Amino acid sequence: MITTQVHTFIDAKNLIDFIQKSCNSFPHQDKLLVQIFFISTDETYMSNILDTLNNLLPEAHIIGTTTDGSILHDGDWEVTTISFSQFEKSTLQHILVPFELTKEDEAASIICDNIVSDNTKALLLFADGLLCNTQKLTREISKNYPNLTIAGGMAGDNAKLEKTFVCDNSRYASQAIVALSIDSDSLHVHNDYNLAWEAVGKELEVTKAEGNIIHEIDGESAAIAFDKYLNTQYLSHYDTCESRPTISIEFPFIMKRGGIEVTRIVFKTLEGGSVYCTGELQDGDKINFSYTNSEKIIQSGIALSNRMKKEPVETIFAYSCMARRRFMGEDIVHDIAPLATIAPLSGFYSYGEIFTTPTSVEITGHTMTVLALSEETEIYSYSTNLNQTKKSKPSETLNALASLISSSKPFTPSETLTYDAESMQISLNRELIKMSKSESNLFKILFENRNKAIDSHTIFNHIWDESTKEFNSDSVRALMKKLRKKIPEGSIENIYGGYYKLVIK
Repeated sequence: MITTQVHTFIDAKNLIDFIQKSCNSFPHQDKLLVQIFFISTDETYMSNILDTLNNLLPEAHIIGTTTDGSILHDGDWEVTTISFSQFEKSTLQHILVPFELTKEDEAASIICDNIVSDNTKALLLFADGLLCNTQKLTREISKNYPNLTIAGGMAGDNAKLEKTFVCDNSRYASQAIVALSIDSDSLHVHNDYNLAWEAVGKELEVTKAEGNIIHEIDGESAAIAFDKYLNTQYLSHYDTCESRPTISIEFPFIMKRGGIEVTRIVFKTLEGGSVYCTGELQDGDKINFSYTNSEKIIQSGIALSNRMKKEPVETIFAYSCMARRRFMGEDIVHDIAPLATIAPLSGFYSYGEIFTTPTSVEITGHTMTVLALSEETEIYSYSTNLNQTKKSKPSETLNALASLISSSKPFTPSETLTYDAESMQISLNRELIKMSKSESNLFKILFENRNKAIDSHTIFNHIWDESTKEFNSDSVRALMKKLRKKIPEGSIENIYGGYYKLVIK
């Protein structure tokens, strides 16, 4: 069994008292994972915490990172947190690896050679958030161990964009990677993610890119895209003092990678009109601007937590985007709270999240990624005194924007099928298709999430009142089958895991 406790750091004395009171909870230090999420990049501050932990827990596996804030169930992100996860049946190993720029593949080889094996079920990884090409790093590890679940995030520095650090038991370092492997014969690993941003506007093509830098979009200077498509003059620097989100946070680029949607946030413009993004891009990538609102994010988060309630979960590690926190403001607590009702929760806000898909490892943005672990197979209820999640007030501006976009463009997946979003009427060869209320509502939610995989729980809750009818995936499949008979073949795709997607070509 895995037991996790989370400590909010105040000072060394407070930390010592916590560890001494909890010593009975840490019977096997060699199986104890300690994660430190620093709110400050002050080196004296980090050294004091590391020294205290090493003196009291010399055999524990300590990994840490500077952040853009800690993830806590109450939404208080402006603190350093330390999570203590005691494993019983698993074996832990960790390593801190400095890397040379552009040679992340060499660091990947060191990690694989020293701490990864065929029995490794999960790999936690924190990397320098400003210098490391984490996409290159994780893909190289995945080449050697394609069935390995990799999770974690890129280090932050409270959006100063100056210097980030990672650490292990004995040292902290910039331009480095810290990794921890979990080997087990019985570990249950479940990873998931929640984005909730939706593509909008014209599809654009990256015509010149280099790593995290976009030089040209559709043959023009990348910075011009902001002025051209968002009708705004983008700031030449990332304004961390501004309380409201910048335009790049509200409307990030979105694209498909590894079978999922990922975003790229523009941190700043560079000399000559290039832009620096979170995560790499490639020549030929198809991108759109994207948008969302807090209510959409919250509801998507509830759907994610509902999926996790069906899995064995003893502890949850969450790695979420710094831009997501800034976008949601005080509503960020509602993004976290549903997870905290399932199992002990710990994590941090990062400069990029690592998520393992069925086919690849991707660096996401604007995303909350979760890694749920259990050494037991039972699914049980977690006792908590947390209040139930309450809904925030929807953003009227973005709700109106979503409605405007949906209703002003006719949907045409083929030459003969059209959809009027305002009247919710579908026509085939200009003849109105007769649909039941449930079929019409099903098409509506598929259309609103067009070209995006949507899970069965979200579909079910949209069509039926969950307070009067218990979730049943067969009900969704049966209704989907009826709808498929009325629209052109191939318009709806089945995706493994109970997801569906309306395809618009």
